Amino acid sequence: MNSSANKVAARYRELLQGLEQRSHERINLALECRVSPGSRRSSGTMKLVENISRSGILIRWLPSDGPEDIPRPGDTLNIEMALPANHNFERKCWFCGGTVVRVTKAEDNSPLVAVRINTTKFRKYSPPANHKGSSQLPQFASLNQ
Repeated sequence: MNSSANKVAARYRELLQGLEQRSHERINLALECRVSPGSRRSSGTMKLVENISRSGILIRWLPSDGPEDIPRPGDTLNIEMALPANHNFERKCWFCGGTVVRVTKAEDNSPLVAVRINTTKFRKYSPPANHKGSSQLPQFASLNQ
């Protein structure tokens, strides 16, 4: 009896591995962000947010980044994203701290870094001194479309 229960449990685990296990809906974006290592204060480098959810964020590293710049699972990162301007309030940015949980490659071979969000807050927006933004607003697109 015990061996048949083990076989059923093993088969159940196999089936679950292929299923979507996310607990929060993701929103696809095309939005620049500034990423810096969590261990030191730096101005960071510009990356591209692929998608975001309540508990995590997926960031594309750019082809110009060297392999030494790619974080490893367990590394901490600080991420800052400029929010669209609102005529009623001064411009803000969303700041979060997180832990890298996975690094994979996109179809074009650029690294994709998945980060679990640990802390979040809003700050006054201050653009990087030497950065020329793409001047595009965030491109929001729900996965359910």
